[in-house]
Amino acid sequence: MPTSDVPGPAKNDSSQSVMEPPIVGGSANAVGSSLVQRWPETSCVFADSASLLIALAGLSALLFCLAGLLAIAMFLLNELNVPTSPFVLVLFIIQTLLLPPLSSFSFTVTTGMFWFGGILTRFALVLMAVAPAYAVFCWLLYALDEGPDSVFGDVFVVLFACLMGAAAIAVLVQMWTPWSLVHDIDLDKPPPTGIRALAELTVLVAVGLAVMSVWDLKAYFEGLVLIGGISVLATVATIGAQVGYLGETKWRWLAFALALMGSLGTSLFLNGFAVFEEYGRAAGAFISFAGIWLGLSLYGWLIVLAMTWVQLRWLKFCGWRCLVKRRGAAAAIPDTELDETNAAVLPGTPHPLD
Repeated sequence: MPTSDVPGPAKNDSSQSVMEPPIVGGSANAVGSSLVQRWPETSCVFADSASLLIALAGLSALLFCLAGLLAIAMFLLNELNVPTSPFVLVLFIIQTLLLPPLSSFSFTVTTGMFWFGGILTRFALVLMAVAPAYAVFCWLLYALDEGPDSVFGDVFVVLFACLMGAAAIAVLVQMWTPWSLVHDIDLDKPPPTGIRALAELTVLVAVGLAVMSVWDLKAYFEGLVLIGGISVLATVATIGAQVGYLGETKWRWLAFALALMGSLGTSLFLNGFAVFEEYGRAAGAFISFAGIWLGLSLYGWLIVLAMTWVQLRWLKFCGWRCLVKRRGAAAAIPDTELDETNAAVLPGTPHPLD
């Protein structure tokens, strides 16, 4: 029989199925597999250590630039005698200057502490990431304004307290939820939080409290409330955005809603604090400025969302993901691998996502 009459070799069909796995329309499993297959098209594949260091270095560089611009802008405002009225202009300037660097600071700290590595390793990486921004901000304030040496200590107290608060929130969320950030594109299941991590967290908290006890925190009360409140709310927004954008989960819209509320709360808190500082506890002041307060808060909200979006895109470019720890890698590996794994562990059982 002529070879042309023989049907096409089966290996062609097999290779076709390997290269282009069939996608069953309408199934959540197919959607997840499709998204994973497209992942290399939206990210840059680095080596494990390079993905970690490049991502944090990029966040650190952005924070460094924003901190330097904040110090220069504060100097120019003082030199040019920019009027402090009307109050609407004050709120506009405050948001424009403070929200970008504070949002970037919270995102950088949260990213490092929401990562799956050892607690002390995370904290060391976070310190290295934010230290350049702290140094350039304090040095510019000191050099341009010829201020006292205490500016280094004053800024350190406030930022360190905010760093500890944001770090604690990120670690607690990671411990009590199934989510964790990973930088390794081949990692399917982040390691769970164990006794060693709890011991390291205890050591970290003890050292932090010892450091903070050196200063009289009452003298920094207003700065701690303002920067700390913004940092906490921005941390909540960051975690929600990372889970919703970098993870594949049916709860992603709830995570996005949390991110939107946290970012809006960040702006509302900053503007509310400014109104309180200007007019005190008078309820009439808040009522009379309610429209302006909310309107300007929407402007600040857009600033926080824009900063979060840029940094999320950077993490995704570096190959970072947000994976489920307790349920394995159901949303991170192709369907064929899941089927083989399930068949090997529990033969005859249906697919967990079917």
